[in-house]
Amino acid sequence: MVLTVDTVMLGWREEDVRNQFSPLKLGYARGNYMNDPVFTASLPDDSFESYVQGVLQNVFHPTINYASA
Repeated sequence: MVLTVDTVMLGWREEDVRNQFSPLKLGYARGNYMNDPVFTASLPDDSFESYVQGVLQNVFHPTINYASA
């Protein structure tokens, strides 16, 4: 298993910023998360909003850094 911590900050994509496009908030790659029983157990319910909030908390987790890897 390999853990990478280089995705804490998403890449700066000017076109995405201009268009207010966020793949995470739109549910892209949802299957990667929803097939993980640990992730789904951490959600308060099975709503799309809970999923998005869970993904965002997971991606921007403040304790994940190079020192903890």
